[in-house]
Amino acid sequence: MIQKILITLKAQESLKNHHLEKQYFQAVNKLISGQNSGTDLKSRKPKNAEIWSFCITKKYRAFCRKKCSTLTVFKIYNHQ
Repeated sequence: MIQKILITLKAQESLKNHHLEKQYFQAVNKLISGQNSGTDLKSRKPKNAEIWSFCITKKYRAFCRKKCSTLTVFKIYNHQ
């Protein structure tokens, strides 16, 4: 279970540029509370890279690295 989610400055700027702050914090709250159904947290390939992603909206995903129970978001990506 995820206990803490950190975000890099570059990813934070990307959230502001795309006006996604509210949706991002809703997704983060779902992840921390354990409601992973709406966020679709999944491991990216190759599996040994330890890169995960979760949905912010239907159009945007957040890429992150997972260590223990902490996620560090490093990129906001338009996956369409």
